[in-house]
Amino acid sequence: MLEFSLYEVVNSSFESDSHTHCLRNLIVTTSFVFSSQYTINEVRYMDKFMVWVIIVAVSLLGAIGNILFKIGTDRLGQIPPQRFLDIYFIIRYLFAPAIFAALVFLFLGRFLIGSPLSFLGVTQAFVAITVLSLIFTLFFEALVFKHTYDLWTYVGILIGLTSIALIARGTAPS
Repeated sequence: MLEFSLYEVVNSSFESDSHTHCLRNLIVTTSFVFSSQYTINEVRYMDKFMVWVIIVAVSLLGAIGNILFKIGTDRLGQIPPQRFLDIYFIIRYLFAPAIFAALVFLFLGRFLIGSPLSFLGVTQAFVAITVLSLIFTLFFEALVFKHTYDLWTYVGILIGLTSIALIARGTAPS
């Protein structure tokens, strides 16, 4: 493969100095992005960093989707569960612009979850995504709907952030 050949060339042709190290990491990182054939040892730091970037992105997409769902449902009024048995309501509901956009954001977030799941356990990935989604949703809800929270909500957020820190610290390569 082209990526492996570039890695071999850079690894064997240059002396070991900081610029060469940066160049080698750039090529390995580029190879990682465009190829699924790599070893975890080659890009361990980049993998861990990118996994957490994707976890934050998935959480942000989820929070935006949550807010759009709230906007969409507010426009439709109260929705008793039996309304979802009416096909005309279902079509109206699904194709309401805010709800459709929310579904797109949530789909994109769920689609991207595959990367963190390939490096972390299910519990590790979903606890981090869930807690960060809740925090981002709280922030956007306060921003968009001017909602305020009590002290216990912030204590819960602090506990959630602590759980993420503990999970990140305990993350070991499999």
